[in-house]
Amino acid sequence: MFALSALSSSVFAQEADLPYTATADGKTLTFREDHNAAGGHDYYNYTYTNEVGETLNDLTIEATKPDSVFWIGFGITNLGTISGTSSITANGVDGFTLTNNGTISGTLTLKGENGALPYLQVGAGTVFSAGTSIVLAGGVVTFDNTDASVVWNVTEETLGTALFSGSGYITRFSNLSLTLNFDSVATMNKAASLKLFADDASFKTKPNDGATVVADLDEVAIQIDGSATGYTGSFSSDKGGFVIPEPSAFGLIAGAFALALAASRRRRNA
Repeated sequence: MFALSALSSSVFAQEADLPYTATADGKTLTFREDHNAAGGHDYYNYTYTNEVGETLNDLTIEATKPDSVFWIGFGITNLGTISGTSSITANGVDGFTLTNNGTISGTLTLKGENGALPYLQVGAGTVFSAGTSIVLAGGVVTFDNTDASVVWNVTEETLGTALFSGSGYITRFSNLSLTLNFDSVATMNKAASLKLFADDASFKTKPNDGATVVADLDEVAIQIDGSATGYTGSFSSDKGGFVIPEPSAFGLIAGAFALALAASRRRRNA
C-alpha cells in the first residue's frame, strides 16, 4: 500500500486540519491532494488507489467540506480488496466516488450527509464475496461501464444475505451484467431465497424525483465453483428473489458436474 503526501500549496497546514479522516486496520491512510485556485476560489481534489494484491480491511472514511473551501471532491479506486466492516461518510462534500474494479467483502456502508452523495461505481472486474452487504444510507450505487460481468459469490450459509440494503439510489441498474458463482449445485437448488435487494430496502433511480428501482434482472449467468454452466437464472420481484433454471436444465447441470467430478477422480487414480 502506498500513500502520497499532500501538495505543499495546501491551506491545511496540520494533519488535524485535513478535511478527512481515513483508516484501514486502524492505520491512517493519506490521500493525494491536488489544489487549484481560480477566480478567488479554492478547489481541492483528494485521491487514493488501492492496488492489485492490497487489502483495505475495516476501511473507515469521514470526509467533511470546510466552510473556507469553495469545492472539494474525493475519489478512491479499488483494484485490490476492501474487506471487513467498512464505511464511507461524505458530509457536505461536492463529490465522493469509490470506483471498484476489485473485490468487496464484508459490509460496506455509504452514508451521505448535508447534501453529499457518496457513490460506489461498480465497474468491470468487480467481485462481491459471499456474504457481502452494501448498505446505503443516502448513498448511490451506479453501474457505469460494466463491460465485463460482475461476479457475486454465493454459499449456502450466505443465501439469506441480500447484496443491497438500506435507503438510497441505484442508477443504470439495467447495465448490470451479473454472474452468480454458487459453491455447489446443492446451494443453487436452495437459491430461491437469494435476493439482490433486502425486503425493506428503498432505492430510487436518481435523487429527489427518481422512480423506484425494481429488483428484476434477466439472464443472470450461473457458475458452479468457478466453472461456467452455460445456463442462466433471473431475479424477479414478483417471485420474491432468484429464479433457478427449469428443472430439466437443473438436472443437466447436476449431471454434468457429477460426470466432471467422476472424470477428475479417474485421472487422479490412474
